[in-house]
Amino acid sequence: MADKDKDIKNVPMWKNAPIHLRTIQYHHDAGHGWIKVKRSDLRLLNVENKISSYSYQSGDIVYLEEDRDAMEFTNEYEEVFGVKPEYEEISHGDYSKIRSMESFCIKPVMCKLCKTYHSDGTYGNCGQ
Repeated sequence: MADKDKDIKNVPMWKNAPIHLRTIQYHHDAGHGWIKVKRSDLRLLNVENKISSYSYQSGDIVYLEEDRDAMEFTNEYEEVFGVKPEYEEISHGDYSKIRSMESFCIKPVMCKLCKTYHSDGTYGNCGQ
């Protein structure tokens, strides 16, 4: 086996993860917690359709609630990259402003095939 091949096989799978996904922020207040991810990361890991309205969003940033949605994301992350993500803990004290954000919903995206908007997460796979 060439040295180059040996080096490639010894690279941890998480190195294939986008740099911003190697360490994920875990935000919490006195009563609950959320992990902060980009909406595009939900699509990358194919979990956007599994996220509940108990998570929150602000622009392209999604705060996945810790009980269910964060686990969906983390399980898929581990499946794809072979390791669990590392977390950076951020405390918001008694109350986090995350609770005041808009509840998560899948935003309509213009389909590349039919040029109409879909809210079901098909993103160009509508078959038309």
